[in-house]
Amino acid sequence: MAGLPDEITTEILLRLPAKSLVRFRCVSRFWNSLLTSTSFVEAYSDRSSRLGHKYLLKYNRNDSSRNENDYTQSEIFLWNPSTNERRRLPQPRFFVSELIGFGFDPSPSGGCVGDFKVVNIRMEGGFFMSRCSQEEVYSLRRNSWKRISSVFPCGIDPKCSGNQVVFGNFVCWSYQYDASLVLFDLVEEVFHQMVLPSSMRAVTEHISLLDGRLSLIAWKRSCHSREMWIMEEFCAAEPWTKLYTIDLSSTSSSILRYSPLGFAGSRSVLFVKSSSSGERVVSFNVETAQFEELEVEDDSVKSCRLVTYTHSLGFSSEH
Repeated sequence: MAGLPDEITTEILLRLPAKSLVRFRCVSRFWNSLLTSTSFVEAYSDRSSRLGHKYLLKYNRNDSSRNENDYTQSEIFLWNPSTNERRRLPQPRFFVSELIGFGFDPSPSGGCVGDFKVVNIRMEGGFFMSRCSQEEVYSLRRNSWKRISSVFPCGIDPKCSGNQVVFGNFVCWSYQYDASLVLFDLVEEVFHQMVLPSSMRAVTEHISLLDGRLSLIAWKRSCHSREMWIMEEFCAAEPWTKLYTIDLSSTSSSILRYSPLGFAGSRSVLFVKSSSSGERVVSFNVETAQFEELEVEDDSVKSCRLVTYTHSLGFSSEH
C-alpha cells in the first residue's frame, strides 16, 4: 500500500482481522506506531462493536484432572480469540468460584485507551440466607489484584445465578427466583442491584444482548411460552419493553426442555433442546415460528454459552 494517503491506509487496515494486524506491526516502524496508536485501537474497537460479532462457546465443566478441593491452585487466564493470545493472571487472593466477571473499563488513564478487568467474588453463608462476601478486582493495566469495598448484594445465592453479559462498562448477572439483575460497574468498581418490574417477573430470567441493549428471555409457571424483553433506555423509570412471545404449547415436549442461550439476531433465538437422545442447539425463527436444529452437539445445558464479542488487538497493558 505504498504511496497511498495515510487516511486510506488506515481505512483499509481497520477492515482486516486482528490477527493480521498484530503481524503487520513488524512491517515497519510507521505501521507499528499506527497500529498501536490510541486513535487506531479505539477506532478498531468501535467498528468491531458496531458489527456485533456473536460466538457460541463450548467448554468442558467436568475436568477430572482438576482437584476441586484445592482452590489455592485455581488459575485465571485471559484469552483473545482474535489473536489467540493467552495470558495467565497473578494468583487471586480468594479461590476462584463460578461467580467471576470480565469486562472492559473504557476510561483512559496515562495515555492508555482503557483497561481489561476481572472481578472475583467469594461468597459465604447458607442457601437463601444473608451472605457475606469478599470482592477483588484484577487490572491488566496494573497486572495485579486489589480488594474493593463495594460488596455483592446480600441475600442472593450464586447457586441461583443465571448467565452474565457485558453491557457497556457493566458486567451483568441475572438471578433466578429473585427477579433482579446485579451489575458491576467496571469504571467505578461498585455493585448495583436492579429489581425487575412486576409485569415481567418470572421463574427464570436469561440475560442476553440484542442490538447492543440488555434483553431478557423469561417464562412463567402458568404459561407454555417464552417472553422476550428488551431494555430501551438504561436507568429509565420504565426501561423494559416486551418484544414478542414464543409459544411452545404446540411442541411435543415441555417448555423446560428448551433452555435459552440468547439472541442470534433480532428475529432469531438460540436454545439448547434436551431429549432422550441428547442435547442439541436449535434456532427459533420468530417469523416462521419454526425450530431449526443446528449441527452443534451439546454435552450439557450449562456447557454452551452465546457471547457477543468485540475484536481487539491484544492484551497489551498499554491498550
